[in-house]
Amino acid sequence: MTKDTDTMTVAEVIDLTPKWKQLVALLRYLTLDAPQRPAIEPLLEELEKPCARVDAMNAAFGVTRNSDEYRVLDAMESRGGGFVKSLAFAARKADAHNYGRLRAAFPEYWREYGEENNNTEEDG
Repeated sequence: MTKDTDTMTVAEVIDLTPKWKQLVALLRYLTLDAPQRPAIEPLLEELEKPCARVDAMNAAFGVTRNSDEYRVLDAMESRGGGFVKSLAFAARKADAHNYGRLRAAFPEYWREYGEENNNTEEDG
């Protein structure tokens, strides 16, 4: 069962994007000289929409598997109390708009676990 990209979580979209971009690039390459290319182009553009969503999230929040933002969520999940763990879980499930709302509502947790994460990296 496929999901509409508007209902996918941040983590799901991040996991999907590299493979999706490769697939779209491969389809573009395979249909480069095809006489049906004009008919295929709108489909290829539709297939690129999930990638555009991730690119927009990266631009807005810098949320990637290797980003500081993602490490903060990892720290919140591993070292936080019940509420902070739930907040991190909700942030991972949120779309871009709601992720921004959560982050804006609880900046102290992002700051605290971001600083804690930076101190851990400096010690290691």
